[in-house]
Amino acid sequence: MTIIVSNTTNANIKVSVNCIYCKEQYIFEVNLDKFRAYQYGALKAQDAFDNLTREQRELFISGTCPNCWNEIFKNDDDENDN
Repeated sequence: MTIIVSNTTNANIKVSVNCIYCKEQYIFEVNLDKFRAYQYGALKAQDAFDNLTREQRELFISGTCPNCWNEIFKNDDDENDN
Protein backbone atom coordinates (compact mmCIF):
# COMPACT_ATOMS: atom_id res chain seq x y z
CA MET A 1 0.00 0.00 0.00
CA THR A 2 1.34 3.38 -1.00
CA ILE A 3 0.22 6.42 0.93
CA ILE A 4 0.96 9.87 -0.45
CA VAL A 5 -0.12 12.80 1.68
CA SER A 6 -0.83 16.31 0.44
CA ASN A 7 -2.29 19.21 2.39
CA THR A 8 -5.70 20.57 1.44
CA THR A 9 -6.49 22.66 4.52
CA ASN A 10 -5.07 22.99 8.02
CA ALA A 11 -7.46 20.32 9.29
CA ASN A 12 -7.68 17.93 6.31
CA ILE A 13 -5.30 16.18 3.96
CA LYS A 14 -5.69 14.12 0.81
CA VAL A 15 -4.37 10.58 1.05
CA SER A 16 -3.74 8.40 -1.99
CA VAL A 17 -3.97 4.64 -1.46
CA ASN A 18 -3.25 2.03 -4.15
CA CYS A 19 -4.96 -1.36 -4.11
CA ILE A 20 -2.32 -4.07 -3.64
CA TYR A 21 -4.04 -6.29 -6.22
CA CYS A 22 -5.21 -4.14 -9.15
CA LYS A 23 -2.96 -1.13 -8.32
CA GLU A 24 -5.86 1.28 -8.84
CA GLN A 25 -5.36 4.57 -7.02
CA TYR A 26 -7.98 5.95 -4.63
CA ILE A 27 -7.79 9.44 -3.12
CA PHE A 28 -9.56 10.35 0.10
CA GLU A 29 -9.81 13.52 2.15
CA VAL A 30 -9.30 12.81 5.84
CA ASN A 31 -8.65 14.71 9.05
CA LEU A 32 -4.92 15.23 9.58
CA ASP A 33 -4.94 14.64 13.36
CA LYS A 34 -7.03 11.47 13.04
CA PHE A 35 -4.79 10.21 10.23
CA ARG A 36 -1.71 10.69 12.40
CA ALA A 37 -3.43 8.95 15.32
CA TYR A 38 -4.28 6.02 13.02
CA GLN A 39 -0.68 5.82 11.80
CA TYR A 40 0.56 5.58 15.39
CA GLY A 41 -2.06 3.02 16.38
CA ALA A 42 -4.01 5.34 18.66
CA LEU A 43 -7.22 5.10 16.57
CA LYS A 44 -8.83 2.26 14.67
CA ALA A 45 -9.72 2.84 11.01
CA GLN A 46 -13.45 3.15 11.75
CA ASP A 47 -12.72 5.96 14.23
CA ALA A 48 -10.00 7.74 12.27
CA PHE A 49 -11.86 7.64 8.95
CA ASP A 50 -15.46 7.98 10.10
CA ASN A 51 -16.21 10.07 6.98
CA LEU A 52 -15.41 7.08 4.72
CA THR A 53 -17.47 4.00 3.94
CA ARG A 54 -16.60 0.60 5.38
CA GLU A 55 -15.33 -0.47 1.95
CA GLN A 56 -13.13 2.62 1.65
CA ARG A 57 -11.66 2.07 5.12
CA GLU A 58 -10.76 -1.49 4.10
CA LEU A 59 -8.19 -0.01 1.73
CA PHE A 60 -6.32 1.40 4.73
CA ILE A 61 -6.59 -1.85 6.67
CA SER A 62 -5.79 -4.51 4.07
CA GLY A 63 -4.86 -2.54 0.95
CA THR A 64 -7.76 -4.16 -0.93
CA CYS A 65 -10.22 -2.09 -2.99
CA PRO A 66 -13.96 -2.92 -3.02
CA ASN A 67 -13.84 -4.51 -6.50
CA CYS A 68 -10.93 -6.80 -5.64
CA TRP A 69 -12.46 -7.64 -2.24
CA ASN A 70 -15.66 -8.75 -3.96
CA GLU A 71 -13.70 -10.78 -6.50
CA ILE A 72 -11.59 -12.51 -3.84
CA PHE A 73 -14.55 -13.39 -1.63
CA LYS A 74 -17.28 -13.82 -4.28
CA ASN A 75 -17.78 -17.52 -3.47
CA ASP A 76 -17.99 -17.06 0.32
CA ASP A 77 -21.71 -16.24 0.18
CA ASP A 78 -22.41 -19.40 -1.83
CA GLU A 79 -20.49 -21.55 0.65
CA ASN A 80 -22.34 -20.05 3.62
CA ASP A 81 -25.73 -20.81 2.05
CA ASN A 82 -25.14 -24.61 2.17
